[in-house]
Formats: sequence, C-alpha cells, structure tokens
Amino acid sequence: MIIFDLDDFLYEHTHLDELDSLHTLTDCKVTLFTIMQPCNPEHAYCSKSQYVPTLDQTACYLAYLKKTRPWMEFAVHGYTHTYLECQYWSYEDAERVLRIAEEMGCFVKGFKAPYWETSMGLYQALRERGWWIADHPRNEEKRPLDLPVYKMAPGVSVHGHVHDIGSNGLREARAVYEKMRGPFAFISEVMA
Repeated sequence: MIIFDLDDFLYEHTHLDELDSLHTLTDCKVTLFTIMQPCNPEHAYCSKSQYVPTLDQTACYLAYLKKTRPWMEFAVHGYTHTYLECQYWSYEDAERVLRIAEEMGCFVKGFKAPYWETSMGLYQALRERGWWIADHPRNEEKRPLDLPVYKMAPGVSVHGHVHDIGSNGLREARAVYEKMRGPFAFISEVMA
C-alpha cells in the first residue's frame, strides 16, 4: 500500500497537467494538503497578479476537481500558509478555520500545519471536531494522545510538494514518483 501526499496545493498552483500525467502513468491516489485562502500578496505561492480567489471560488473549484478526479482528496494545509501561522493560533482561531473548511464541503477532516508548527489551541479544536492531523515527530510530546495522527512510514509513505522546492516537487522528483506502484490509499482511508 502506498500513501502519496503533496503539500501546498492551491487555487492557482495546482500543476494539474503534472498530476494528471502522473495519475495516467501510475493510477495513483493523492492526498493534497491544500491552502485555503492564499491571500498574503508577499507569500511565495501568490501569483504575480496577486489575484485572491474567494473561499466560494476555491470550494467550487475543489468540488469540480473531486468530481472529475476521484483519485484526489483535499486536506487543509493552513488558512493562508503564512510562515508559522498555526503556531500562534488560539483555540478560537483554529475553531473558526476548521468550521470554514467544513462549510466549504470539499475537504476531508485532515489537517497539516504549514512548516509542521502547531499550537495547543489547534490540537484542541482538531480533537473536539473529530479531525486528524498529519504531524511531525518533533511534536510528539505536546500532541494530545487522543488526537488521531498520521505519521509517515518508510516504504509506505511518499511525500512531496506540488511545486518545485529544491528536492521533492512534482517536476523535480518526477522520476521517483513515476516508480510508485500501488495499490494506493488516501490518508483519510488509513485514518478511518
């Protein structure tokens, strides 16, 4: 079983051509950790036009992708993906973002904090709302024991990024991803 996930999926940086061709070759499933609202114009993922889609536009687009590409699932990867944004979230901040994500109707109840930096408020809100988290081993001591956690496993997990970041982006690690052979599972399936 292969569990394939990619970070930093968002409205304008989908790299659908790369994802579609990889799926055609490998018949993969992929969990896409998706930035909800890339609204910081100085953020690396915003376009040069600094166009910011509304949450409704993002929800409609992700719903369309889910319908036309059932081999994709979308989990939340922060609200704006600003540097260390989740590290400072209060319970109320996290609760608001999770509620918005649920209302959008396109996400599984899975979350990964940008840069793996979380807060106790985020953990509490995830636990109370019945979400799981993909988390880093360095957070093991502070994460509540009763919060479902996805941990990457050598030989089973294949992790990367939608865009090229210097090591595991879709284009730069293409040769590695092309060698994946299923069966594949979404993270939500192994967390069920």
